[in-house]
Amino acid sequence: MDAEIDTSTFFGIVFSSLMEILGRETADEFIRDTDIPGQDSVDYDQVKGTQLVSELGDWLSGRYDPLSASGVLIRVGRSSLTYLRRLDEEIASLGNIENRLKPVDRRFNYSLEILGARLQEISGFQINIYQEGHREYNLKIGKPDVAGSGLFISPYFFFGLMEEFCVWLDSRKDYQISYRDIEKIEKAVINILIREME
Repeated sequence: MDAEIDTSTFFGIVFSSLMEILGRETADEFIRDTDIPGQDSVDYDQVKGTQLVSELGDWLSGRYDPLSASGVLIRVGRSSLTYLRRLDEEIASLGNIENRLKPVDRRFNYSLEILGARLQEISGFQINIYQEGHREYNLKIGKPDVAGSGLFISPYFFFGLMEEFCVWLDSRKDYQISYRDIEKIEKAVINILIREME
């Protein structure tokens, strides 16, 4: 297991997840239709995560209606966590028994902090996670300059990733996850509220 995921590995994670959700043919269309170099290109390892996820969001928005595009991006994000867990030692370690035995508040405080730092490093997005209240967290994602269409749906990738991460960390809790994009601020906010199952 590799502790360091580089840009090319992140590309592989997103591309593999896109193939899993939409099939190889559609994933290849994304490469052909955008400025993203394919995995066979010598330049593909230079693609920044911000460019990759933003262009994928723009491409999906052009191909589908905004609601469907957001849904696909959520599913790609959910799928991506599986690959991240396999390839990143630090993220994988959050599933070990020592972490799982911590009280829920300490477990989530620690795990979200680690995940946020690793995601920022891996993806290139500016990501900060703040505790907002009791078992409530805000994941703030900086809007990249490369977002082309003005329709900022890139955070739906992280929305899906966070959905999958929370359930993986503790499937016995109920999670209310919401996303808001406020035009006047430069960050999108994903809010996570952890509740006991009823």
